[in-house]
Amino acid sequence: MRHFIAVLAPLATLASGLGCSTGQSNTARDGGDDPGADAQAIDARGGGDADVAPDANDLADAGVVADANVPPDANVPQPDAGVVIGPTYPVLDAYAIKGITPDDGDPATLAGHRTLRIKLDLPWYVWEANRAPAPCASGYQPYDGYCFRIDAATDRAIKDWTNRGVLVSAAIWGVPTWARVAGCSPYTADPWFQNFCAPREAADFARFTGMLASRYNGGANGRIADFIIHNEVNHNIWFDVGCGQNASGGGITPCDKAAWIQRYADNFNAAYDRIKSHQSEAKVFVPFDQNFDSSLTNLTTSWPLIGAEEFIDGFAARVGTRQWQVAFHPYPKGWSLPNFDPKDLPQVTFGNVGVIVGHLMARFPTRPHAWEVQLTEQGINSGAGSSEAQQDAGLCKAHRNVLGTPNITSFILYRYKDFGALENGAAMGLVRADNTFKPSWSRWARMNKPGTYECGFEDLPYTILKRGYKGGDGHWASSRMLPSGFNAEGTGWKLHRERQPGTVMLFECARGAHNLLTRDQSCAGDQPMGPVGWIYTSQVAGTVPLYACVSAGGLDHMVSTDPACEAYDPVGLLGYALPNN
Repeated sequence: MRHFIAVLAPLATLASGLGCSTGQSNTARDGGDDPGADAQAIDARGGGDADVAPDANDLADAGVVADANVPPDANVPQPDAGVVIGPTYPVLDAYAIKGITPDDGDPATLAGHRTLRIKLDLPWYVWEANRAPAPCASGYQPYDGYCFRIDAATDRAIKDWTNRGVLVSAAIWGVPTWARVAGCSPYTADPWFQNFCAPREAADFARFTGMLASRYNGGANGRIADFIIHNEVNHNIWFDVGCGQNASGGGITPCDKAAWIQRYADNFNAAYDRIKSHQSEAKVFVPFDQNFDSSLTNLTTSWPLIGAEEFIDGFAARVGTRQWQVAFHPYPKGWSLPNFDPKDLPQVTFGNVGVIVGHLMARFPTRPHAWEVQLTEQGINSGAGSSEAQQDAGLCKAHRNVLGTPNITSFILYRYKDFGALENGAAMGLVRADNTFKPSWSRWARMNKPGTYECGFEDLPYTILKRGYKGGDGHWASSRMLPSGFNAEGTGWKLHRERQPGTVMLFECARGAHNLLTRDQSCAGDQPMGPVGWIYTSQVAGTVPLYACVSAGGLDHMVSTDPACEAYDPVGLLGYALPNN
């Protein structure tokens, strides 16, 4: 859900234009690649991280005491420890990272091109526009004493995608009129944006999520496996708690950061407990836009936001031992521009996407459930400010960067199809509004298909560690792209993307204009840039040693296979890697 905020349009039309897909599928013309039977069933196995108590230092707001025992709702039955309720979670490898918001794309075509993840938007106001107690009429789902109107198109879509072996993620947002918080102040008089007012009562919202988890639990109606709770909750436009620009009264209502985070945490906790009571292995996500650094927090503007870094700290301290995960949206810094770079902070974009993973691993070292990140909405414009060729090249680079980042498990592209003027001039789709296919469609469709791997899929199961240099800045080593102006040195080395016996993780850390590699998950005070891969601790056949090296005075760092560090000073052995010949 993006920044189409100059656009005023009727509800149903604008909802479609914002990527709020109902899941309804109409046949679309194929873009040239055979949609044949390349979609493959994915094995499902159980698993999950143990609960870890929160750190009392996780609060962003001074004076608030962390409660390590924030309990589940006493009225919601919870699974006993170790007991699995509902289906196990599908285990998907990195070849299955590719996903999309499908719009009206043909499921057979998309699944045939190994699209193994899709995201559907499920607005609450569609299912419970009016609060109606049971008994329920035909076409309604009874749940916990209330009636929810079954959205037929979404209902068919979830079942269809599930039957095709595609994992369904649901973005759950859109608060009905009767349930909205008092004092909500959308930035515009357009009533559609009132759908992003926060819920007044967390229990009412949670009841809706519980109904979804119960109905779509892997049975006859298909399955939702991932639940994204509201949308870009660090931005008041998309989770309006009653502050910011007041369109009706004029002026700006300053936001209370603690109250904002608390209201969201209350929603998350209640929804999480409901979902887990029906599907103990489902994953539940808190979603953020690309505004990451705490320096971006502004509570007194027309469009208030809290830097995701700061929001996560406050949120984590308010959710007890619940195993939350982050859904991130790493769009380029300029909405209409196709460019991104490793030095994009304070935003986190495709260029420095490892930062969100690195931050979570450094900030929450004892909570491995927080280390997995899904990218559930992002794209590159091909319209004004860009071009279709730049979109094509940019999406390939973006996938390469994501595949070069261990612990990112999905890349759900926004979107399948353009919606013209409704997107304020942007064109994020792989397909034009007239149903003709852009160049990006052909590359995206084949990039993870056996025999046509590209855009990083050809490197799996490895990440490729590269070394570069720029005069005046120093060296840079990463499994992701090099910053602008850095020239590659050599062909690099292969690290494992997934953990292997006898390996440890290497981390990239920024220091000034250059970076360094370390085994230290915390980056020891430097800026975490994310994991780069797993390296052997002892030499195995075909590997070469990699050393950390530092210049005189510590103004530069680099990696080298030379134990003498090419005239730099040796720091130590990082491990053993395969040459990228």
